[in-house]
Amino acid sequence: MQNSSAFQFIAIDQIRESASNPRQTFEEMKLHELAESIRQHGLIQLFPALRRRDC
Repeated sequence: MQNSSAFQFIAIDQIRESASNPRQTFEEMKLHELAESIRQHGLIQLFPALRRRDC
């Protein structure tokens, strides 16, 4: 088991959504606003991600 407190940088194209994510629908305009905000300011909040076994 990997140390759960370790931080890693992950390329955005390696991140996939989870099938168990309760967020299934998104407003298109809100997604564009979020993407623009991240482009301008970066992502300032860490988020958990699990490494898939098949990667």
